[in-house]
Amino acid sequence: HRSKHDRGCRVDFRAALVRAANTAWVLSTSIPELADHADTRVRIGDRQPLTFGRGFVAAATPYAAQFAAHDIPIEGLGKQVEALEAALAETTARRDELKQTRGRLKASLTRALAAVDTLDVTVANTFASDPVTLEAWKLERRVDKPRQRARAVKLAASSAPDTSPASPVAVAPATAAETVSEAPVVTDADATKAA
Repeated sequence: HRSKHDRGCRVDFRAALVRAANTAWVLSTSIPELADHADTRVRIGDRQPLTFGRGFVAAATPYAAQFAAHDIPIEGLGKQVEALEAALAETTARRDELKQTRGRLKASLTRALAAVDTLDVTVANTFASDPVTLEAWKLERRVDKPRQRARAVKLAASSAPDTSPASPVAVAPATAAETVSEAPVVTDADATKAA
């Protein structure tokens, strides 16, 4: 990826190059040699603007005084060319280093996976008559990603049954009417039978 310094060099260089080329177009009326360096239609990539910039500085250096009269320091433009070249070289070096690092990591992972395959065969041969151990190996050799493990623990906790003791249920005290047995009602017919 391009660094902030790298992007800053590109933006500053392009802006300075456009100003210098516009000045060259003005000066080309009296200095025809500058006409070929007044075209700023450079938009693709970084090497093309650099090529244009190097050629521009070489052609404009003999007329540095004329450019300076228009506030265009040719020496400063040359330094910007050098700065952008250094930034591009640094970016290329970082990209190459990242590519090499990825290559080494890929090779390490390939060796690790090969080691796991070898271990699988060794375990299968060693515990061929022990199905319990083989089953345990199949389960334990799998390593879940941290996020998956955290999510699984969270789901297990939410689905676990509630083992906390239940709160006692309050029982309302019985009323006087409920504690005293209701007296039987004696009718006239019952009194006659009793007599």
